[in-house]
Amino acid sequence: MPLAIFTKSMMTDGGPAKAHSVGRVSTERGSMGWTVQVDHHATQEQAERQAGVVWQTYYEMPFTTVLGSEPQMAAVAWLIANEPTFSGGEAVVSADPIENAEEQR
Repeated sequence: MPLAIFTKSMMTDGGPAKAHSVGRVSTERGSMGWTVQVDHHATQEQAERQAGVVWQTYYEMPFTTVLGSEPQMAAVAWLIANEPTFSGGEAVVSADPIENAEEQR
């Protein structure tokens, strides 16, 4: 599964971040929508390696959002379109880190 990464320079409570990845999309009993975990990284390279998390935030995405076969990518599109913090962000599709590790062997 590709990593769901998007770029947008911003300051977080944990420090500056230039890239963000969707850690997970889940739901809690009684919630009004999908909970989207966003990991903020200092660089895109760190986001691609899923390392260097400077801060995490959580957003609630409506259940009406079509997740399809790639819920993390759907979450990225929704965040860029609906959360003012990420307005103007750019989606980046990165290869699966497990596949990359196997190819490098």
